Amino acid sequence: MHTPEILRTLLERFAAGDASLDETLASMRGAAEYVPVGDFARIDLAREQRTGVPEFIYAPGKTPEQVVAIARRMAEAGGPNILVTKAGDTVAEALRDAFAEVSVHALSGIVVVNPRERTDLTGEIGIVTAGTSDLPVAEEAELVCRALGSRTTSIADIGIACLSRVLDAVPELSRMNVIICAAGMEAALPSVLAGLVPVPVIAVPTSVGYGINRGGYNALLSVLGGCVPGVLAVNIDNGVGAAVAAHRINRLAVKGDWMTSVEHRYQQLLETTGRLGTRAGRNLVAFSGGVDSALVAHVVREVYPASAIACIGVSDSLPADQRQAAAELASQIGIPLRFVPTNEGAHPEYVANQGMSCYFCKTSLYGSMSALVDALAAEVGPTVLFNGSNADDLQDPTRVGLKAASEFRVASPLSELTKADVRDLARHAGLPNWDTAASPCLRSRLQLGVPATPANLARIEEAERRLRLHFAVPRSADFRVRHLEGNLAMVEASDPVFAALDLTACEEHLLPLGFARVGTRHFVSGGVSGYRAPADD
Repeated sequence: MHTPEILRTLLERFAAGDASLDETLASMRGAAEYVPVGDFARIDLAREQRTGVPEFIYAPGKTPEQVVAIARRMAEAGGPNILVTKAGDTVAEALRDAFAEVSVHALSGIVVVNPRERTDLTGEIGIVTAGTSDLPVAEEAELVCRALGSRTTSIADIGIACLSRVLDAVPELSRMNVIICAAGMEAALPSVLAGLVPVPVIAVPTSVGYGINRGGYNALLSVLGGCVPGVLAVNIDNGVGAAVAAHRINRLAVKGDWMTSVEHRYQQLLETTGRLGTRAGRNLVAFSGGVDSALVAHVVREVYPASAIACIGVSDSLPADQRQAAAELASQIGIPLRFVPTNEGAHPEYVANQGMSCYFCKTSLYGSMSALVDALAAEVGPTVLFNGSNADDLQDPTRVGLKAASEFRVASPLSELTKADVRDLARHAGLPNWDTAASPCLRSRLQLGVPATPANLARIEEAERRLRLHFAVPRSADFRVRHLEGNLAMVEASDPVFAALDLTACEEHLLPLGFARVGTRHFVSGGVSGYRAPADD
């Protein structure tokens, strides 16, 4: 509970006659400034309101009973993520006994009372260590950063004794808004990093070392005496101080970059979705479980929480594992999922696979969704159909299914976003499939002229299932089995999966399925029909 909420509660108690004027004034003074705990502490509950950073409980020098009493008073004020720093085993055990929800991080000595995972993490702070022994300080900094609301990326053990480790980390660290660097011994890493990256470096000299290190004093002097500009320093082992400074820098960077930030683009997407949908009826999303349709489902549900429905077309072209994954993803998003049977296989043109199969597939899907729309319209009024077509899709002449979307007036909120944009926004939204490789329908594996029969579709599904299992192909990797002319099964994969492909093993799995030949090649994006839509489409 923040200070304004505390003050409101106090005033409401006074208005209701539950507290006298003097009691209310005394309480308001405590809420606005500090609250005493016994005769040993005065808690600054208003600090977060003033500075954006709450008070932490520094455990050394306090008895376990004092730490518990302070934490209990902070919890009574409604505070989640109450951080106790530098806590030993005795303090941690006392907090476990006193509170139902406690998270203990033994490495750093951080104990979190009433822990809550923040969903509004913003920007990004890099946290690096020169050695493994610096990890306790780095973990302290990371936990504080995330409790305050900053995203973090951690890279351990990149000390200058092996410069290639530093150089390998530079591209990723250059994307950060600020870097926290924990280093002991001579603490040279902060200066090296500051000479390589375009962002501020906050050095945390650690007490790791021996001989003249003197408990980190040598590392502190080294940092303070460095000649590379752009290095800021905090005291020895002060991960908390570094984290607070980094969070404030990160917050300013995010604010300054708002117009180009992922947060701003996400808000724009919400606004676009709000203009396209309807509040009077239902909002149906053509859902496949891929990152595009998942992002649309997520934002449609956020904008229209009571009227959003995801619809997945069920036919021979949908792999069973994709159907199951889509159902699990819809559940995670929190959007109701309808399985909509489609009958594209009844169209001779679809089965012939002469270039327009995608059009007939989407026509069948949107037609089935429209039938659901008609059923819902009698109950709830108008309904809007959404899909996940992005800007890259709109530039691809092979995607003739877009013609069907136009005929059914399907809304495409991602139409001005590239695939890379979509993945960035999906990651920002916390979608678990933000980096999963695209997985279009099974028909897309069939070369132009190879009939899209149930038997051919089932054979492709089984072929990919066997090889994914055999080669342990991760979901983030691009991987296909193509059915080419001459009954050739072409196994395609991106690196590093391609390097592991063994033609003999592929043949052992695929020839028994009825393929005449098997080949391997690097992954080729898109379908293999070779079809190009006419310009007027």
